[in-house]
Amino acid sequence: MPTREPNPLKTYLLTPLPPSPHTEAHLLLLTLASGLQNAASYFDFRVFASAQTGNTVVFALALADRGPAHPALAAVGTSLAAFCAGALLAGQIGNLVGRRRRVWQVAVQALQVLGVLGSAWAGSVHGDISARGDGVNGRLALGLMGVSCGAQVAAARAWGVPEISTVMATTAWVDLLADGRLLAWENRGRNRRAAFLVVLVGGSVAGAFMREAIGGAGVVVVSAVVKGVVVVGLLVAPGEGVGAGEKGEGREGVRVVDSGDVDDGSYGDAGSFGTDGSYGRGES
Repeated sequence: MPTREPNPLKTYLLTPLPPSPHTEAHLLLLTLASGLQNAASYFDFRVFASAQTGNTVVFALALADRGPAHPALAAVGTSLAAFCAGALLAGQIGNLVGRRRRVWQVAVQALQVLGVLGSAWAGSVHGDISARGDGVNGRLALGLMGVSCGAQVAAARAWGVPEISTVMATTAWVDLLADGRLLAWENRGRNRRAAFLVVLVGGSVAGAFMREAIGGAGVVVVSAVVKGVVVVGLLVAPGEGVGAGEKGEGREGVRVVDSGDVDDGSYGDAGSFGTDGSYGRGES
Protein backbone atom coordinates (compact mmCIF):
# COMPACT_ATOMS: atom_id res chain seq x y z
CA MET A 1 0.00 0.00 0.00
CA PRO A 2 1.23 3.49 -0.79
CA THR A 3 2.47 5.46 2.17
CA ARG A 4 0.20 8.35 3.10
CA GLU A 5 1.98 11.66 2.83
CA PRO A 6 1.87 13.70 6.05
CA ASN A 7 -0.35 16.75 5.99
CA PRO A 8 2.04 19.72 5.71
CA LEU A 9 -0.29 22.08 7.57
CA LYS A 10 -0.83 19.63 10.41
CA THR A 11 2.89 19.00 10.66
CA TYR A 12 3.59 22.72 10.69
CA LEU A 13 1.04 23.43 13.41
CA LEU A 14 2.15 20.53 15.61
CA THR A 15 5.84 21.38 15.36
CA PRO A 16 7.27 22.54 18.70
CA LEU A 17 8.71 26.04 18.87
CA PRO A 18 12.17 25.89 20.45
CA PRO A 19 13.73 28.53 22.68
CA SER A 20 15.61 30.88 20.37
CA PRO A 21 16.25 34.58 19.76
CA HIS A 22 12.79 34.65 18.15
CA THR A 23 11.30 33.28 21.36
CA GLU A 24 13.12 35.86 23.45
CA ALA A 25 11.78 38.65 21.25
CA HIS A 26 8.25 37.33 21.72
CA LEU A 27 8.73 37.13 25.49
CA LEU A 28 9.97 40.72 25.59
CA LEU A 29 6.90 41.84 23.63
CA LEU A 30 4.71 40.08 26.18
CA THR A 31 6.68 41.86 28.91
CA LEU A 32 5.88 45.16 27.22
CA ALA A 33 2.19 44.23 27.21
CA SER A 34 2.42 43.40 30.93
CA GLY A 35 3.89 46.81 31.69
CA LEU A 36 1.11 48.54 29.80
CA GLN A 37 -1.60 46.51 31.53
CA ASN A 38 -0.11 47.03 34.98
CA ALA A 39 -0.07 50.78 34.42
CA ALA A 40 -3.76 50.73 33.52
CA SER A 41 -4.81 48.38 36.32
CA TYR A 42 -2.82 50.16 39.02
CA PHE A 43 -4.10 53.64 38.28
CA ASP A 44 -7.68 52.48 37.79
CA PHE A 45 -7.96 49.63 40.33
CA ARG A 46 -5.04 50.22 42.70
CA VAL A 47 -3.88 46.65 42.04
CA PHE A 48 -1.55 45.07 39.51
CA ALA A 49 -2.97 42.84 36.81
CA SER A 50 0.02 40.49 36.71
CA ALA A 51 2.24 41.05 39.78
CA GLN A 52 0.41 38.89 42.31
CA THR A 53 2.80 38.95 45.28
CA GLY A 54 1.28 42.08 46.76
CA ASN A 55 -2.23 40.94 45.94
CA THR A 56 -1.61 37.65 47.76
CA VAL A 57 -0.35 39.39 50.90
CA VAL A 58 -3.21 41.90 50.96
CA PHE A 59 -5.75 39.12 50.46
CA ALA A 60 -4.17 37.04 53.25
CA LEU A 61 -4.31 40.00 55.65
CA ALA A 62 -7.96 40.50 54.78
CA LEU A 63 -8.70 36.84 55.53
CA ALA A 64 -6.97 37.21 58.89
CA ASP A 65 -8.84 40.46 59.54
CA ARG A 66 -5.56 42.19 60.36
CA GLY A 67 -4.09 45.38 59.04
CA PRO A 68 -5.84 48.38 57.52
CA ALA A 69 -8.69 47.71 55.14
CA HIS A 70 -7.47 47.86 51.57
CA PRO A 71 -9.47 50.40 49.53
CA ALA A 72 -9.70 48.01 46.60
CA LEU A 73 -10.05 44.62 48.28
CA ALA A 74 -12.66 43.47 45.77
CA ALA A 75 -10.24 44.26 42.96
CA VAL A 76 -7.43 42.41 44.75
CA GLY A 77 -9.53 39.26 45.10
CA THR A 78 -10.74 39.48 41.51
CA SER A 79 -7.25 39.94 40.11
CA LEU A 80 -5.72 37.12 42.16
CA ALA A 81 -8.49 34.63 41.44
CA ALA A 82 -8.53 35.44 37.73
CA PHE A 83 -4.75 35.18 37.44
CA CYS A 84 -4.76 31.76 39.12
CA ALA A 85 -7.58 30.57 36.88
CA GLY A 86 -5.72 31.63 33.76
CA ALA A 87 -2.50 29.97 34.88
CA LEU A 88 -4.34 26.77 35.83
CA LEU A 89 -6.21 26.47 32.55
CA ALA A 90 -3.33 27.40 30.27
CA GLY A 91 -0.83 25.33 32.21
CA GLN A 92 -2.85 22.14 32.43
CA ILE A 93 -4.20 22.27 28.88
CA GLY A 94 -0.68 22.94 27.65
CA ASN A 95 0.54 19.87 29.54
CA LEU A 96 -2.04 17.77 27.71
CA VAL A 97 -1.57 19.05 24.17
CA GLY A 98 2.14 19.94 24.22
CA ARG A 99 3.27 23.20 25.76
CA ARG A 100 5.59 24.28 22.96
CA ARG A 101 3.57 23.14 19.99
CA ARG A 102 2.92 25.98 17.58
CA VAL A 103 -0.83 25.43 17.49
CA TRP A 104 -1.11 25.68 21.28
CA GLN A 105 1.14 28.69 21.66
CA VAL A 106 -0.68 30.54 18.89
CA ALA A 107 -4.08 29.58 20.30
CA VAL A 108 -3.33 30.58 23.89
CA GLN A 109 -1.85 33.90 22.79
CA ALA A 110 -4.82 34.60 20.51
CA LEU A 111 -7.23 33.86 23.36
CA GLN A 112 -5.30 36.32 25.49
CA VAL A 113 -5.78 38.98 22.84
CA LEU A 114 -9.53 38.38 22.93
CA GLY A 115 -9.53 38.49 26.73
CA VAL A 116 -7.62 41.77 26.83
CA LEU A 117 -9.90 43.31 24.21
CA GLY A 118 -12.88 42.16 26.28
CA SER A 119 -11.31 43.85 29.29
CA ALA A 120 -10.97 47.10 27.37
CA TRP A 121 -14.58 46.84 26.18
CA ALA A 122 -15.87 46.29 29.71
CA GLY A 123 -13.93 49.31 30.86
CA SER A 124 -15.09 51.51 28.01
CA VAL A 125 -18.74 50.60 28.69
CA HIS A 126 -18.27 52.03 32.16
CA GLY A 127 -16.65 55.11 30.65
CA ASP A 128 -13.17 53.98 31.68
CA ILE A 129 -11.61 51.20 33.73
CA SER A 130 -12.27 53.09 36.93
CA ALA A 131 -14.80 51.01 38.86
CA ARG A 132 -11.92 49.75 41.05
CA GLY A 133 -13.32 46.24 40.85
CA ASP A 134 -16.50 47.02 42.77
CA GLY A 135 -18.98 47.15 39.88
CA VAL A 136 -19.83 44.38 37.45
CA ASN A 137 -18.02 46.02 34.55
CA GLY A 138 -15.00 46.79 36.69
CA ARG A 139 -14.71 43.22 37.93
CA LEU A 140 -15.18 41.88 34.42
CA ALA A 141 -12.49 44.18 33.05
CA LEU A 142 -9.98 43.25 35.74
CA GLY A 143 -10.95 39.57 35.67
CA LEU A 144 -10.39 39.21 31.94
CA MET A 145 -7.07 40.99 32.24
CA GLY A 146 -6.04 38.74 35.12
CA VAL A 147 -6.94 35.54 33.26
CA SER A 148 -4.91 36.76 30.29
CA CYS A 149 -1.88 37.51 32.47
CA GLY A 150 -2.03 34.13 34.21
CA ALA A 151 -2.25 32.31 30.88
CA GLN A 152 0.60 34.42 29.54
CA VAL A 153 2.97 33.40 32.33
CA ALA A 154 2.01 29.72 32.13
CA ALA A 155 2.55 29.66 28.36
CA ALA A 156 5.84 31.56 28.60
CA ARG A 157 7.32 29.07 31.06
CA ALA A 158 7.16 26.37 28.39
CA TRP A 159 10.35 27.74 26.83
CA GLY A 160 12.37 27.60 30.03
CA VAL A 161 13.80 31.12 29.82
CA PRO A 162 13.50 32.15 33.49
CA GLU A 163 15.24 35.48 32.97
CA ILE A 164 12.23 36.70 30.97
CA SER A 165 9.20 35.70 33.01
CA THR A 166 7.15 38.46 31.28
CA VAL A 167 5.75 39.71 34.61
CA MET A 168 7.81 39.04 37.77
CA ALA A 169 10.58 41.54 38.47
CA THR A 170 11.74 40.59 41.98
CA THR A 171 13.70 37.49 40.99
CA ALA A 172 15.10 39.26 37.93
CA TRP A 173 16.45 42.11 40.07
CA VAL A 174 18.08 39.74 42.57
CA ASP A 175 19.55 37.42 39.94
CA LEU A 176 20.87 40.37 37.97
CA LEU A 177 22.55 42.11 40.90
CA ALA A 178 23.84 38.90 42.52
CA ASP A 179 25.24 37.49 39.28
CA GLY A 180 28.87 36.48 39.83
CA ARG A 181 29.57 37.46 36.22
CA LEU A 182 27.67 40.73 36.33
CA LEU A 183 30.50 42.69 34.71
CA ALA A 184 31.60 39.99 32.29
CA TRP A 185 31.78 41.08 28.67
CA GLU A 186 29.67 38.15 27.48
CA ASN A 187 26.81 37.10 29.75
CA ARG A 188 23.59 36.26 27.94
CA GLY A 189 21.69 35.52 31.14
CA ARG A 190 22.50 38.98 32.49
CA ASN A 191 21.58 40.57 29.19
CA ARG A 192 18.20 38.84 29.19
CA ARG A 193 17.43 39.95 32.74
CA ALA A 194 18.46 43.51 32.00
CA ALA A 195 16.39 43.59 28.81
CA PHE A 196 13.38 42.20 30.67
CA LEU A 197 13.59 44.85 33.39
CA VAL A 198 14.12 47.69 30.93
CA VAL A 199 11.13 46.62 28.83
CA LEU A 200 8.89 46.09 31.88
CA VAL A 201 9.76 49.51 33.31
CA GLY A 202 9.50 51.14 29.91
CA GLY A 203 6.10 49.61 29.26
CA SER A 204 4.81 50.77 32.62
CA VAL A 205 6.09 54.32 32.10
CA ALA A 206 4.67 54.41 28.58
CA GLY A 207 1.34 53.09 29.85
CA ALA A 208 1.17 55.81 32.50
CA PHE A 209 1.68 58.58 29.95
CA MET A 210 -0.62 56.96 27.40
CA ARG A 211 -3.39 56.66 29.98
CA GLU A 212 -3.51 60.44 30.30
CA ALA A 213 -4.11 60.72 26.57
CA ILE A 214 -6.31 57.73 25.71
CA GLY A 215 -7.54 56.42 29.08
CA GLY A 216 -7.02 53.08 30.76
CA ALA A 217 -9.15 51.19 28.24
CA GLY A 218 -7.07 52.64 25.41
CA VAL A 219 -3.86 51.47 27.04
CA VAL A 220 -5.31 47.97 27.37
CA VAL A 221 -6.17 48.00 23.65
CA VAL A 222 -2.58 48.92 22.82
CA SER A 223 -1.39 45.98 24.93
CA ALA A 224 -3.74 43.73 22.94
CA VAL A 225 -2.14 44.97 19.72
CA VAL A 226 1.28 44.07 21.11
CA LYS A 227 0.01 40.59 21.95
CA GLY A 228 -1.39 40.35 18.43
CA VAL A 229 2.09 40.92 17.05
CA VAL A 230 3.24 37.96 19.14
CA VAL A 231 0.50 35.78 17.64
CA VAL A 232 1.68 36.60 14.12
CA GLY A 233 5.29 36.08 15.13
CA LEU A 234 4.59 32.63 16.54
CA LEU A 235 2.75 31.66 13.36
CA VAL A 236 5.85 32.28 11.26
CA ALA A 237 8.59 31.49 13.80
CA PRO A 238 10.96 28.64 12.85
CA GLY A 239 10.08 25.36 14.53
CA GLU A 240 12.19 22.40 15.57
CA GLY A 241 12.03 18.84 14.30
CA VAL A 242 9.76 16.43 16.13
CA GLY A 243 11.96 14.92 18.80
CA ALA A 244 11.76 12.61 21.73
CA GLY A 245 8.96 14.22 23.69
CA GLU A 246 5.67 12.36 23.96
CA LYS A 247 3.74 15.29 22.53
CA GLY A 248 6.18 15.83 19.69
CA GLU A 249 8.32 18.12 21.81
CA GLY A 250 12.08 17.75 21.75
CA ARG A 251 14.18 17.88 24.88
CA GLU A 252 16.42 20.72 23.83
CA GLY A 253 15.65 24.29 24.70
CA VAL A 254 15.59 24.76 28.47
CA ARG A 255 18.31 26.67 30.25
CA VAL A 256 21.32 25.00 31.85
CA VAL A 257 23.38 26.38 34.69
CA ASP A 258 26.33 24.20 35.64
CA SER A 259 27.42 23.22 39.13
CA GLY A 260 29.93 26.05 39.17
CA ASP A 261 27.13 28.62 38.94
CA VAL A 262 28.44 29.85 35.60
CA ASP A 263 25.48 30.96 33.53
CA ASP A 264 26.42 31.36 29.89
CA GLY A 265 22.83 31.84 28.77
CA SER A 266 22.79 28.69 26.66
CA TYR A 267 19.89 26.35 26.15
CA GLY A 268 20.10 22.76 27.33
CA ASP A 269 18.00 19.76 28.31
CA ALA A 270 14.51 20.16 29.66
CA GLY A 271 13.72 19.13 33.16
CA SER A 272 13.40 20.18 36.77
CA PHE A 273 15.88 22.33 38.65
CA GLY A 274 18.43 20.19 40.46
CA THR A 275 20.20 20.71 43.74
CA ASP A 276 23.46 21.47 41.94
CA GLY A 277 21.90 24.39 40.10
CA SER A 278 21.51 22.56 36.80
CA TYR A 279 18.46 21.47 34.88
CA GLY A 280 18.11 17.70 34.61
CA ARG A 281 16.57 15.74 31.82
CA GLY A 282 12.83 15.48 31.56
CA GLU A 283 9.84 16.39 29.44
CA SER A 284 9.66 19.89 28.09
